Amino acid sequence: PNLVEALRLAMAPCPRRLEIVDQDEALSIGELIVPPRYSWLKPCLQTRAHIDARDRMLSATALHALHDRLALRTMSPATRRFFMVRTSKARITNQDEAIALFIRHGFEAVTPECLSFAEAQRLFAQASIIAGPPGAAFANLLLCPKTTTAIVLMPYIGPEAPYFGAIGGGLGQRVIHLCGPTVD
Repeated sequence: PNLVEALRLAMAPCPRRLEIVDQDEALSIGELIVPPRYSWLKPCLQTRAHIDARDRMLSATALHALHDRLALRTMSPATRRFFMVRTSKARITNQDEAIALFIRHGFEAVTPECLSFAEAQRLFAQASIIAGPPGAAFANLLLCPKTTTAIVLMPYIGPEAPYFGAIGGGLGQRVIHLCGPTVD
């Protein structure tokens, strides 16, 4: 539901109708308009094979357009700090210790996947810093002010690997990749 709501907001200036189709439903389309590719993420980012800057690309124009349509504007400065908790097996090994450390430094623990889209918009509009392990939660940078700093806790997989640096960087946000060792 959050992706559908985000898509509706992103499409707001367009006079087109959004059709939601069930996963197993067939749909006959007479004419299909396919937008140009605004992003590219080479599959090797998931396998941690050789990575370089050409393996990812996000259009700054598209990022700014999405930010303009999705992020809420507030009159007060963004001052809240959030540590994004992951509930999946992909979370960092010592997540509870990391949460406690960040809380001691003024962060609030938040689980983005449990928020409605409207809740995420309101929450991240107040973010001065967001931190946590890498994952889709960092797409919430699109909902954050352009002054937000992101701290991504991740294993070192190459100097050009971080995908969410491309989102934040494209919006002018500061993105810090705090790299540590992996544990098998």
